[in-house]
Amino acid sequence: QFEHICELKKSTSEEKALHLNLVLDDKVLNSWKVASESVNVDDKDEFESAYKTWGRLFVPSMYRERLEEELYLFAKKRSETVADCHQRMRNITRMFSNLPSNALELDEQTLILTFKRAMPNEWKTAYERSGVHITSMPKTVQYFERLEQSERRQGLERRSKNWKKSGGKNEGEKNNKWVRSSKKGPNQSHPKSQKRNDSKWCNLHKTNSHSDSECFTQKKKASKGGFGKSTSGKMAEKARQTIAEDLESKYSFSDEGKVAGSMLKNREPAQKRPMRLRIRLSKTTK
Repeated sequence: QFEHICELKKSTSEEKALHLNLVLDDKVLNSWKVASESVNVDDKDEFESAYKTWGRLFVPSMYRERLEEELYLFAKKRSETVADCHQRMRNITRMFSNLPSNALELDEQTLILTFKRAMPNEWKTAYERSGVHITSMPKTVQYFERLEQSERRQGLERRSKNWKKSGGKNEGEKNNKWVRSSKKGPNQSHPKSQKRNDSKWCNLHKTNSHSDSECFTQKKKASKGGFGKSTSGKMAEKARQTIAEDLESKYSFSDEGKVAGSMLKNREPAQKRPMRLRIRLSKTTK
């Protein structure tokens, strides 16, 4: 932040030194005075050298402990590659080398153990069972990169086999299709074949070629024309009663059918013809 402010204000080296003397206090100010004691702060190069030296001299002890904890808990993230993980570990170890004192000494064997400990458990198990003994950091990184490539290739082959078994569809699409089909009722499985015309529908014959009223009219005409001439009045009356009973049972769920059935049922029967008797009289002789 200090360097950024100085760049914005375009401060000279002398102004930077004065600004540090104003804002620093206690131990921080004393360490800056020690670093810049024999340095010409007016010179740009000498000021930058003194500034870097002061930065290395005054490092909070908490910062060193935080670096050690971060390196101890270092682990590979699922979203990063082996190369990215190695680069992140190098950045942490580089910070250790910049500490002025009490810095953790990191040799190559320590770095190898730290890097292997950061890998996933499956990879560490594969390394232990392989019997390979790696003594350099570049070869360690290369070994785990090969494991990473092998795992990625096996994952692609596994997905390809599942894709072929499912006929070009993954398991999620198959399950969604099954759920959609199970939600459909028996009449919804074939909507085209069960499509009905809303304007016409006969509940008796289950068809849209005619309506309930048309069906009732046709039955009424048939009952009048079919039985009036060829049968006697008694048979015609019986036929009408049969039709009325049939309509009442078939149209029990329809308001129109109920009205029609009640009309036919309450209809007065036709009057019977008077019986004619012919008496023949004849004379008898004794």
